[in-house]
Amino acid sequence: KKKKERSLLEKGATITYRCLQCNVEEEIPEEVVQYFDLVDPGDPTMPPRFACEKCGGEMHPKEPWQNSLEDIF
Repeated sequence: KKKKERSLLEKGATITYRCLQCNVEEEIPEEVVQYFDLVDPGDPTMPPRFACEKCGGEMHPKEPWQNSLEDIF
């Protein structure tokens, strides 16, 4: 399992998020996204959401969401 965990949290890996209002894109470190997914008591099939720094809109992952933490546990 540790080998799988290392590959999931490669150093410097990011996930591209896009604002639903202004379409700005932001690279968020994968470890930050996974942390929020782990501590969020909500639906594990839904990605963590962030607020856009430019307009305050809701940001979602640009690519289809896959909760990679399920592979670790």
